Amino acid sequence: MNDQYKILIVDDDQSFRILLSKILTKNGYKIMSAAQGTTALKRIAKHEFPVVLIDLILGETNGLELMQEVKKISPSSECIIFTGHASKETAIKALKLGAYSYLQKPHSNDELLLTIERAINKRETEITLRENEDKYRSLVENSPNAIGVQVEDEIVFMNNAGIKLFGAVNQEQLIGRSVWDLVPPTNAQTVKKRFQQMRENKESVPPAEIIFIRLDGKSIHLEVTASPIIYQNRPAIQAVFRDITQNKNSEKLQEAVFQIAQAPNLADALDELYKTIHEIIQN
Repeated sequence: MNDQYKILIVDDDQSFRILLSKILTKNGYKIMSAAQGTTALKRIAKHEFPVVLIDLILGETNGLELMQEVKKISPSSECIIFTGHASKETAIKALKLGAYSYLQKPHSNDELLLTIERAINKRETEITLRENEDKYRSLVENSPNAIGVQVEDEIVFMNNAGIKLFGAVNQEQLIGRSVWDLVPPTNAQTVKKRFQQMRENKESVPPAEIIFIRLDGKSIHLEVTASPIIYQNRPAIQAVFRDITQNKNSEKLQEAVFQIAQAPNLADALDELYKTIHEIIQN
């Protein structure tokens, strides 16, 4: 199973590199090694290493500085720092700078193998999540439905259909705006209640018909479904919009035709009939 994984050992102690290589090769890993930081960086530029084992002191080279260079070339590589002179401060610093773990020499084989296995699992999980996020984002961006995301009442994402629906030319015209720029005051209380319900109950709210305002000032009738989500590690609300403006206009037209048809039966005089029809058309 481990044959697919290459591990790079960076240590200026040749005997330690040989010993470690034997242990890891026996457990199915493909091993490459380097005695110096410059050699290690050349290896990383040519090969993909899920895990890089780095000694804290490499002659005149600092292992933590090397780890930072490794991360620049290969951000997905998990780095494990070795040292024979462990200190709490150094361990904390290593983890803050991006090390997966910090092991003190000498260490047991079981501890080493378990740490490597967990580092690989972490890397694969993150890669899978990124791939899924990319696929999901592509689906959302190209969805025929308008989809937007807001964090703390600020618009942080709007897909292509949403950009068109709200009358924007590009996403930049909407990102950073307050959601209240698009909600008329008459509907603000309704929308606030829905936001509060989602934040408190952590669940979606039923679809609702709400009037919004486009950037050009025109009103649009939308059916809105919204759900609480996590967006870039922050609580957010995702809304899906369906334009029902045409349906609403058709309903108003049908109602107006019906009222006009009934007007002669309700008017006592011709002047009153004309006045009634005029009011229907104006509304």
